[in-house]
Amino acid sequence: MKVEELYLQLVCDELKVSPKSAISKSRKREFVEARQITSFLLYLYTKMNNCSIARFVNYESHASVIRDRSGIPNLIKTNKDFRVKTKPIFNKARILAREINAAENQKREETDKIFSNQKEEDWYKEVYYAESLILPL
Repeated sequence: MKVEELYLQLVCDELKVSPKSAISKSRKREFVEARQITSFLLYLYTKMNNCSIARFVNYESHASVIRDRSGIPNLIKTNKDFRVKTKPIFNKARILAREINAAENQKREETDKIFSNQKEEDWYKEVYYAESLILPL
């Protein structure tokens, strides 16, 4: 499962909405809120750009993502019901982001161990051998 799908699933589970309906073109309030919150979480916790986020949550353009970046914090400040509803979502998203970062760091450390155990000369030999297979003279 991709990272963006994990965040969408998290939001949909909390708001009791199906992921398919959350990213539909529907303008029902519960679906719109799920899209906006997902968009905001993807902006906060991933390295996705605005266009990629817009494509994932089925927006027309990246401008909707930019609007969500300012709209969600304003709703949290001004609307107590929305704040209460989204607090558990943001807490779980924070935990999910930490778990994802930990997993990525572990993968990075494993690959660093592989390359640090090899002598530098051996590593270059493997690269040259691989290139010779790909690009025969």
